[in-house]
Amino acid sequence: MRFLERFILTRKNPGIIEGTQWFLLVRLIVLFLALAWIVVAQALGTWSAVNSEAAYGILAFAFSFTMLTALALERLTPNFLLPGVQIAFDAIVTGLWLRWLGSEGGAISLFFIIQILASALTFQKRGAWFSSLSASLAFACFTGLSGGWVSLLVYGSLFWVIGGTGGYLAEELSRTAATLARKERTIVRLTELQEQILTYLPTGLLTVDHDLKVNFVNPEGAHILGLSPSQLVGGRLDVMAPQLLPFFSVVESEVIATGELGRDLEAATTGSRSHRSIFVHSKNDSRRLQQRVEVGSRVLRGDVSDLGPAIEGSGLLRANARGGRILIFQDVTIVDSLEERLRQNEKLAAVGQLAAGIAHEIRNPLASMSASIEMLKESYPAPRDENHRLMEITIREIDRLNGLITEFLEYVKPDKVTKVIFDGNHLIEEVVEAVRRRKDRPPGSALEVSIQGRLELLGHREKIKGVLLNLLINAVQAIGPHGRIEIGGKQEGGRTVVWVVDNGCGMKEEVKIHLFEPFFTTKPKGTGLGLAIAYKVIEAHDGALTVKSEVGKGSRFEISLPGRDA
Repeated sequence: MRFLERFILTRKNPGIIEGTQWFLLVRLIVLFLALAWIVVAQALGTWSAVNSEAAYGILAFAFSFTMLTALALERLTPNFLLPGVQIAFDAIVTGLWLRWLGSEGGAISLFFIIQILASALTFQKRGAWFSSLSASLAFACFTGLSGGWVSLLVYGSLFWVIGGTGGYLAEELSRTAATLARKERTIVRLTELQEQILTYLPTGLLTVDHDLKVNFVNPEGAHILGLSPSQLVGGRLDVMAPQLLPFFSVVESEVIATGELGRDLEAATTGSRSHRSIFVHSKNDSRRLQQRVEVGSRVLRGDVSDLGPAIEGSGLLRANARGGRILIFQDVTIVDSLEERLRQNEKLAAVGQLAAGIAHEIRNPLASMSASIEMLKESYPAPRDENHRLMEITIREIDRLNGLITEFLEYVKPDKVTKVIFDGNHLIEEVVEAVRRRKDRPPGSALEVSIQGRLELLGHREKIKGVLLNLLINAVQAIGPHGRIEIGGKQEGGRTVVWVVDNGCGMKEEVKIHLFEPFFTTKPKGTGLGLAIAYKVIEAHDGALTVKSEVGKGSRFEISLPGRDA
């Protein structure tokens, strides 16, 4: 029994049942071939009646045993006895055939070889060795050494050689199949990992072939472009997403920065202001190392690389593509906005440090100058002479300068906002009433209020009132005769939105860029601090102050503040 266990399979091997099923299938094929052989031989008259009865008997016995085994297979214990019995049965049936059919069955000795090969394929090396042993014993027993020791030695050696070779090849085939299965599972896992990465990658990824046809786009890339992947794939890039063309185009550019980027790098720009491309490239080979494309108010940043033919058919490029390019891109509009706010804060910090140093140096001398001139003014007996008038002008300008410094210090000092909930409708009415009484309002101009529902504002009432007053005064100064100003507000998405709209002269793009910077003004007598202070106050309230303006059509300033539950 130990001999059988060593040459067949290990006990309780779960593959024994499956191997036996294949072994039975091979046996049925061989039996049907033998049956066909007998029928053809009888039709040709080359088979005797006696031999036919013996052959049919052996075949019937083999068919019956095979069917019984197949029916009972699921209920049999899958240990080494099951394949051993099947291999021994085949050797016995083949030996009986040789014994009873004599010279007419000599060719059936080839069935021993088929039996050994079938055992090797289904039960591998140990099954092949046991089958070789069974075939040798059956050949010796049932032929009765009729062919002599030489015949037994030749056939026995042949069986063992075929068994050894078949078993070795079967095990190699099995190992190869297992290796391929492992590699296939690895490929499946890697494919699934690639799909997971591309699906959940928080960056847009898009590939085009040599004809600029979109071959692949991940969900984030489609979301940035505002389309679905099915709409993009297969279409031409210049039709489906023309805003991405600058990443793939060779363009004439203008150098805008060089030395500060490094000895071998320079920055360049091209395009119009509404569709501008800025990129950093190498001076040596003009490779684009980083590129930004500005499309209206949106900013896209991306990097492009070439794809070789080896990646064709991988899912990133179609099978018949002759190479292509891959673009990895992001919408950095919000990031740019935050960076701009950071730069603005850095400027404010620098200005604040400067202001703290000069405040006392300027205000104290101004106070002394004002007091001295007041004393001189009082010493003159005649209040209406020229000297008295000049001193009044000097005192007025000193007060104006002192007010400017006070406003400047108000701008640069840190804001400590104490937030309370107050009635926004009433605040807007106060501001509108104050502006309506101004003498500098153009004749025939209209100031309209458009409030949608009740407004509850959370913040510092006087500071927000100052912001609204500043925006309305700017609007009054921007409109001409019969101009129109609208101030309104509404609750929107948990926030409070207030706007000031005018149909005045509007602003150019270069003015809007510097609008909230301190000391930038287009007014002859302006200080350039009004909007800068307004921006700082709204920022301190965790809000946002934005502007939209077009030359000749007017401007719209919009304030967005957190709601009462913020």
